[in-house]
Amino acid sequence: MNLERFTDYYQRKMRFNLHINKRLEAVSDYFQNEHETSISFSTKGDCYTYIVNFINEREDDAEEILEELYYVLEHYYSSQNPYYINNLETSVHKNDFARNIGRLFGNEIRYGDFTYQLRENVEYDANDEIIQCKLDFEESMVDFITNERIRKSLGTIKITFDLKNKKFISSESPNEKSHKNILDYLSSQGYAIRPYYILKRALKIKNKNFTDFSPTTLLIINLLLDTLPSLEYRITLDSINFTNIDSRDIQRMTLNGTDLLSSNEVLQRIHNGDTVHTLKVSLAKIHNILGSEVHHGASFKIDLRGRLAFIFGDGEDDEVRNREICINIQNSLMDLIYEDDTVENGLRLITENLPKPKTLLELVSNIQAELLEIIENQDDRIAIKKYFIEKYAIATK
Repeated sequence: MNLERFTDYYQRKMRFNLHINKRLEAVSDYFQNEHETSISFSTKGDCYTYIVNFINEREDDAEEILEELYYVLEHYYSSQNPYYINNLETSVHKNDFARNIGRLFGNEIRYGDFTYQLRENVEYDANDEIIQCKLDFEESMVDFITNERIRKSLGTIKITFDLKNKKFISSESPNEKSHKNILDYLSSQGYAIRPYYILKRALKIKNKNFTDFSPTTLLIINLLLDTLPSLEYRITLDSINFTNIDSRDIQRMTLNGTDLLSSNEVLQRIHNGDTVHTLKVSLAKIHNILGSEVHHGASFKIDLRGRLAFIFGDGEDDEVRNREICINIQNSLMDLIYEDDTVENGLRLITENLPKPKTLLELVSNIQAELLEIIENQDDRIAIKKYFIEKYAIATK
């Protein structure tokens, strides 16, 4: 990549101020890790000037450096922070488990198309029984023209072994393949880690489902209207995605807005039997700390289509809180799937809170009936009936 192409890319990538600070931090980390140069940037202009001066002093390596910086900005940093949550089974004592992880990642690891290098020392919290690692990775691919292996992407992935809650969580990498690859590698080394596939498990609800509602919709309604409020979360549904494979006209629909569970579009999708597969939720919780109320909140997306994933937005970087949310919701979903009353409770919640919206014909018919109740003049009543018959094919007695 030459400087002209990189400049054009850099200007487009750094145009919006919302994510600039994290991108500047990513560039700083690159120079620290790859060139042992400690530098921080306060503005995008300072960063660009430093890059230009840096490559001018290293003309022979300039194109390679610019290409690496491209990968850093494109893949290393993302405005989304995915958390993939998995089941972890082990009988190994926590101290031995932590030592084993330290040995496992003590040297560079190559598995499939990925190479991993431990960025910092393994973190071990003996009280909470949590082991964490940050791994720098490089994804490569074979160039079919030259038959040489070339770099495809760079990034960092964080892995967490939560022994107390029996969870393995991978996070921070926007590269979806890296999450699957590191899980596959750990499995190949004998670690019992299993992803959660909610749609597959929801078949257990389907077998008990005596309603016309989708099993996953019943699951999510239970979660939003019953389970999460019982955990003292305040919930806002920001967006929801439905799929209906039986519909000829609409197979997928994404709905955004406020108070979505009251909108006719969402209510109609629910009563059509459409399947919820992705939703974006904002949660808030009030904690009492030293006598003062402290509000904690987070916005994230739950993707039910493949492995269970929680995708947090930019700025949602409170790791302990994010992990707590992931574990609480994952446990709640699993409980709902295996509980006997999930279908009955979901039906009750829909009946009480989410009535089927009236059709246009029903609304017009109601308007006609109300008009006829307040108009006494017989000629006017006949004219109104005639109008609705001609306009909407609605006849009344």
